Amino acid sequence: VVTYTYTVTNTGTSTLSGVALAPTRGTGVVVLSGAPASLAPGASVTYRATTTVTQADVDSPDPGTETATASATGVDGPLTSPPASVQTVTAAADDALSVD
Repeated sequence: VVTYTYTVTNTGTSTLSGVALAPTRGTGVVVLSGAPASLAPGASVTYRATTTVTQADVDSPDPGTETATASATGVDGPLTSPPASVQTVTAAADDALSVD
């Protein structure tokens, strides 16, 4: 299991409501700190999500990159952040064979 941590920051000048995080791989998104119901200018909220590394991830020559977007509603309506890459899942296959 890999744990990802994301910090969403209101970089605008008005308070945002309905702040949410949508990771591409992670599940079980949990708010670690902050108030996701509304986010004042300059304030942040921290989220955590986890994902289970599968055998396909281990066998893949292309490790999985976790990206996430944040969404909220501001005075001008709904907005979504550009995707942010937070971490690469790297798993190495370890071939082995033995006879006893």
